[in-house]
Amino acid sequence: MSDSYRGFWDRYVLFIGAIFIALIYYFAIWILAYVQLQTVEKKVGSEFKWFKVYNYDAYLPAIDVLDPTGQNVNITDSGGQYTILNIWATWCAPCVKELPSLKQLDTTLKRGKKWRVIAVSIDFQENLGKLSAFTKKYDVEDIANYYDYKRGIQKNVNVGSLPVTLILNPSGKILYEIHGDALWHSKEIIDFLRLVEKVH
Repeated sequence: MSDSYRGFWDRYVLFIGAIFIALIYYFAIWILAYVQLQTVEKKVGSEFKWFKVYNYDAYLPAIDVLDPTGQNVNITDSGGQYTILNIWATWCAPCVKELPSLKQLDTTLKRGKKWRVIAVSIDFQENLGKLSAFTKKYDVEDIANYYDYKRGIQKNVNVGSLPVTLILNPSGKILYEIHGDALWHSKEIIDFLRLVEKVH
């Protein structure tokens, strides 16, 4: 066997070995994050009225809503980001209460550019003026002045009790369905979302 051939073979073995070690390393990190996430899910879930983990493939269909500028947008078009989709109404006191917290969460998560927060109102059309006033009052127009004008959310999501929040991965897969309000910008929830990034 020539020296050049032996040298090539040695480099090839080292390259394959390095890839194998890297795969084991990343798999170990993923397993650790997965175990941590299961523990955190139980802790975070206990803070809500209802917290459902989707352990199967379920995707939100394309749903058109009006965005804060009045333009028609598809909420499943995530631009490669994870989505916190909050469903609310002006007549729902817990919904209104958590809007500023969702705004703070959005501000925190925007730094990493992996998440977006959207709060879509299911108010009746005659309440649109009230919707605009509410979002302006709480300074949440950019995240909460979305409107389900075609009732698409109400046809595809269980909105029996508000607020309802879905957490979606960048492909639109539903990871969690949450009922009840929360202090969304709390450290516990932010840590939970960071783990979601690592696992999903």
